[in-house]
Amino acid sequence: MVSDNISNEQPEDSNDKPENISDELLEKKKEEDVPPEKLEFKDILDKEIGLIKILDYINNSVFDLIYQKKLMDKYRTEIIRPLIGEIGHESEHLDGGRLFLQEEYEKLDIEKKCDEMILSAEELAAENGVKRHVQKNIGIISMAIMAFAMIIFVAVSSLAPEASTYVMIPMFLIMCLLPNILRTYMMKKWQKFKDEHNQELIDMKQETIDDIKIFIQDIIDDSQDRLISNKISVQGIQFLLYSKDYNNLVFVRQQESKLGESQFLVHLANPEGMDQDNVSSTYGKSGIPEDDENDQFIILKNAVFDDDGLLKEYNQALLPKDEDAFVEALLGGTKFHDIDNPEYVISNFEENDDIKCDCGEPVKFQDFKSCESILHEHFEYYLIIGQKCTKCKKNPFIIFNSPGNKEIPSGLKQLFE
Repeated sequence: MVSDNISNEQPEDSNDKPENISDELLEKKKEEDVPPEKLEFKDILDKEIGLIKILDYINNSVFDLIYQKKLMDKYRTEIIRPLIGEIGHESEHLDGGRLFLQEEYEKLDIEKKCDEMILSAEELAAENGVKRHVQKNIGIISMAIMAFAMIIFVAVSSLAPEASTYVMIPMFLIMCLLPNILRTYMMKKWQKFKDEHNQELIDMKQETIDDIKIFIQDIIDDSQDRLISNKISVQGIQFLLYSKDYNNLVFVRQQESKLGESQFLVHLANPEGMDQDNVSSTYGKSGIPEDDENDQFIILKNAVFDDDGLLKEYNQALLPKDEDAFVEALLGGTKFHDIDNPEYVISNFEENDDIKCDCGEPVKFQDFKSCESILHEHFEYYLIIGQKCTKCKKNPFIIFNSPGNKEIPSGLKQLFE
């Protein structure tokens, strides 16, 4: 914040800003002026899925959130507040779906009910001798072990230097192994406590849980509407929940942690009576026809470009058919831009002999697009649309990384590398 007593007189070369204010501070102030609820489509979707997971966590595994007020405050600041705005305040940046969520959040008193769930879990834990979060206990014990080992080592080094070498190895082993052994033991004990008391808490707070579940369903429905209205494959958005007892979700598989705790991998469902073929006959809003049976995706992995952005090296790979849905979801969540001079990226665009269809015929290039993913922040890639192969009748699509990316999102590394 700039002090009020700064003089209004500016040096001639100041570009109309106080000379003692850095560009970084001005940029930070500019960012602070942007309302947190001003979100792009991807950010809205991310925060809706994030809020679904948090509330499902509170309903089904709330003991993991006890004694963590700072974490809950962070969730409210970074997820809830930007998604639905301040309760009771209208914002021009909230669309109808988010305004409805704001009204439901207030009507069902979700914030208070979440606090009630956590407080009840803390009281039940305290009654059974648990007065700190298990991770904090592990941290305290680990630090105590390390401190004890260091004191022993320093004492031996001072009183019997010749024996310090023999002491160092066992002390090092103690510092490395004992905390991990105790951590495993304490986490198993913690899991046992949760298993024994979770149902007791659920029975005690069933009405509160039901209200939170209603709001979770509201968010699921809004996320589904957003994907369908933007012609994005619902199968491409998968996430883990502790419960699968919701409408408009498709169960994919169950997975368990090392401690035996179950979670369910799910994705949003298509509306009743609509299968994926009815959602869109094109990839997103691209206008590119989609033919599940004949579309063929060719990936140019590990693409290397020269200083001018011309493609020099790559490893061609045919995407297995059972992985088509992954690329279809990526294309469905993409903004497409025409490239006027494709030869600046691929020198032999007009007469390709290198990139071949699965049948061995060279792909005849038809169109070239620069693609901006709206599901991944600051990630672009290239898409070449080939003509239908005269030999195998497949529709080839060639996908590869763009030289402008600093890094490939972790979820896409398996595709592009």
